[in-house]
Amino acid sequence: MGSCGVLYKKRLQKSDFASNGECILKKFTDSSRCPQILYKFTRFKTFFENQELRVTPICDLNDPFEGVPVIEHVWKEDDFVNDYKNKLYKIKNQSFVKEYGFDRMYKEAEINPKYVYKMLKNIIAKSRISSIIHNILVSDKISVLSLTSCNNNELMWAFYADTHKGFAVGLKSDHEIFSAHFWDDEKLNVKLRKIEYVSKRKNFYLEDGNGDFINTLLYKSKSWKHEKEWRLIISNTEKLHTRNGVSGFIFIPDDAIAEIILGYQAEKILMEKAKQFCEKRNILLRKAVFNKTQYKIDIVDL
Repeated sequence: MGSCGVLYKKRLQKSDFASNGECILKKFTDSSRCPQILYKFTRFKTFFENQELRVTPICDLNDPFEGVPVIEHVWKEDDFVNDYKNKLYKIKNQSFVKEYGFDRMYKEAEINPKYVYKMLKNIIAKSRISSIIHNILVSDKISVLSLTSCNNNELMWAFYADTHKGFAVGLKSDHEIFSAHFWDDEKLNVKLRKIEYVSKRKNFYLEDGNGDFINTLLYKSKSWKHEKEWRLIISNTEKLHTRNGVSGFIFIPDDAIAEIILGYQAEKILMEKAKQFCEKRNILLRKAVFNKTQYKIDIVDL
């Protein structure tokens, strides 16, 4: 996989507190080593006919916090204090500045810039900015292929594989389908990225180098930590297509598939489809079974 780097720009409205009408989403990195195989749990038997998995638009993800950043302020305090003149001129035409009076605010900043900084923090509609940023990510068709490094988690099998009746597709993480070259994405240097599970939502500043709002898709509550998720985040949807009215499907080539794992409750028809699929392509077929002594799922070869 290529080196990680992002320069992502999206125009904001003048009222959205961006200095020049743009929200710049800069580099975000992930130094964690990616497992050789990542898994996609699914219940859709049609995979064995069309070899498609869904890259989900962020508006369809099952976590309501996806792409909704916590906006701490437009700037960090030190940045404002050291350059309050330019900062204030950039927001001169905002309605809340006009209501307070630009000249009055400017004179107060000359005396005590920290006071003005705190005042601005209290009156900026932070929740509205978060909503605007989420809408930008949605309108830019930012989509996510959610994968996991764990193939034997009971909750994953229950929630995403039709209560153990479905299956998991094991994908080779070094395949070109997970590369920026494959997606030809001008906005994002596409690569697999590991989710970090945290107790508190991350704060972002609109004009800070950390103001990379794509990064909000790399943090989730610790409530989700059992998923051990890795993500492929894309914005170029030209390689995706719609099936039965649902958008976001990508074809998975044979050489990207390392193995297929059947749920322990997989029905005979699914087992037959999987067997024929794997034999034809020389792909390893495995099955989830109960551990004999522990509350645990084991994966065995078929």
